[in-house]
Amino acid sequence: MRNKIGFILALFTLSILAVAQDASDEQNNPDGGQEESPEEYRLPEGYRVGSEHDDARFVTPAVTRAVEIALGYLSRCQHADGSIVGTDITAQFDNVTVAITALAGLAFAAGGNLPDTGEYGNQVRHAIDYLISVQSANGYIAAVDDRSRIHGHGFATLLLAEIYGSTGEERIRIPLQRAVEVIENSQTREGGWGYDPDPNTWDEASTTICVIQALRSASEAGIVVKDETIERATDYVHRCSVPARYEDRLGENKPGKVFRYSLSSGNDRTTFALTAAAVSSLQGLGEYEGEIVEQGLGWLDAQVRTDREVFPPIAIMGFSTGGINHFWYAHFYASQALFHAKNMSFWEDYYPKIRNQLLRTQRGSGAWDSDHGPAYSTSIGALILQIPYKYLPIFQR
Repeated sequence: MRNKIGFILALFTLSILAVAQDASDEQNNPDGGQEESPEEYRLPEGYRVGSEHDDARFVTPAVTRAVEIALGYLSRCQHADGSIVGTDITAQFDNVTVAITALAGLAFAAGGNLPDTGEYGNQVRHAIDYLISVQSANGYIAAVDDRSRIHGHGFATLLLAEIYGSTGEERIRIPLQRAVEVIENSQTREGGWGYDPDPNTWDEASTTICVIQALRSASEAGIVVKDETIERATDYVHRCSVPARYEDRLGENKPGKVFRYSLSSGNDRTTFALTAAAVSSLQGLGEYEGEIVEQGLGWLDAQVRTDREVFPPIAIMGFSTGGINHFWYAHFYASQALFHAKNMSFWEDYYPKIRNQLLRTQRGSGAWDSDHGPAYSTSIGALILQIPYKYLPIFQR
């Protein structure tokens, strides 16, 4: 089963407390991790070798160790009610608990943990219980005063769909179906989604991509999703694409595609992050070939090879002071897009770079820093590193 994650998160408030929270970890891990030779590796227990392409060589001992301590950190962030938030003030102040809980739940599941199964099976179970407990009568998943909004609802729907598709657990089916109906009923005139479940609001690409992937996952799990909703959403992403140019691996100047922020708001900015997310969402809708996807992938590969901001200095990684816009968001989707690219060299060149960047910058506690708080960045960091594990259907070719 091929599901697609859409992991996009709204911008959170910058706070230096997110940096200070793990300052003591520098004493335990003063080098911030270390880069490791890709020749040496071992597989995690239960690893499934893919029939089309074997990514086992990417799973180094340092990767498995980094994943272990990252999931351990996230487990320590879980509260008695099942919610998961950072251990710093910033994450709690931002109050995006629904989104963080869903992302962390996906990170646990990417390690082969399902409800009551695996080392972190209980954490997955409690995360799902929390998300279902805050679902309103109309199906919207949002805790009181939670600022996750449609992003959080989309991530929560995605987690429910991934788990339901893997287990068939009946208690998840009705909450999942109701969550899907909220998404269907809030699609805008342009075919996208805004920050709130309101069909009369303006559209925004990141929210649209988030819910597209949730819908695709739900559909593949057996939940009925309206064809019209999917068709209009696909058309929306297509219309967000604009021409660009890039230099390919042979040095030839080629036509590319990048993606803009919104169709109706007047904000036409394009970024690496939005392009990675848009390409990944189209792949999730079954588009692995064709002009838009192939030109988007070519442009992304060129940035990975030539743009130093894609892998910024450690001191500014994941912060607003430099590097690509929204480092964690961008690489979460770039990793998926390049993993599913027909041209395997895109992934084979990319993964060692992002892997080594993550290994160098992980705190001794298992967390990574970001503007958005460590629980957010740690969830995404763990998800990226676990792509070669291939436990999640979205990480299977």
